[in-house]
Amino acid sequence: MFASATLSIMSSLFGKHNAQAKNISYLYSVIVTLSAMLSWGVICYSNEGFRLEAIGYSLVYGTFYTMAMVGMFMAYQIGSVSLTAFVKQLSLIAVSFWGFIFWNNPVTANIAIGILLIIGALYLCFKPDKPGIQKISARWCVFAIMLLCCPG
Repeated sequence: MFASATLSIMSSLFGKHNAQAKNISYLYSVIVTLSAMLSWGVICYSNEGFRLEAIGYSLVYGTFYTMAMVGMFMAYQIGSVSLTAFVKQLSLIAVSFWGFIFWNNPVTANIAIGILLIIGALYLCFKPDKPGIQKISARWCVFAIMLLCCPG
């Protein structure tokens, strides 16, 4: 949690500080992706159970990870840090829906209550504070969807 929060804060600060720089989101994404690739490369290289077949999966995952990082960076750069961080945390919950859709996991009463609470939180976070003033833009929504749907 600490590392995730630190990544969000650093991404936001980098984006706001370099808002005038052209194509800075791509530089940030390359830095983050190379850092992740280096870290996982060291972990995989030191693991005796590593197989070459995993490279294809790794390339697909890396592509989606990079898209998520671009979405996260751009969403932080043009939108609210708190709302973007909220969407980023929802990506952890979104994975559970795969279980309901593809693996026939049962929806229990506790899960249904949790889903209703999440929907309520979404409504409270995204509803405008004042009539006519939107908290989010269509462009921010595109990047937030990239962040939510691309983590691989």
